[in-house]
Amino acid sequence: MKIAIQKGMSALEQALILKGHNVVPYRQSGSGAKVNIINNIDAEYEEMEPVSYIGAGDNEVMILNASQMSVDQVLTHVANFSRPS
Repeated sequence: MKIAIQKGMSALEQALILKGHNVVPYRQSGSGAKVNIINNIDAEYEEMEPVSYIGAGDNEVMILNASQMSVDQVLTHVANFSRPS
């Protein structure tokens, strides 16, 4: 699965790569990233829930605010999202 991640989360990036994900830089990912992981919250995301979903069905995208999550918590959210329903 293609995952876009903000800079500065190298431990999380490595853990995602070890799980077999295609990790790309956030905001430089183009289309196709199913999960976007952010950490440095700015005005655009300040009221965001820790886990948000945009779209539906095959077009659904998950946005994770990892600023208050451990690597294991993020990996759990990603694994649950990538499982077929």
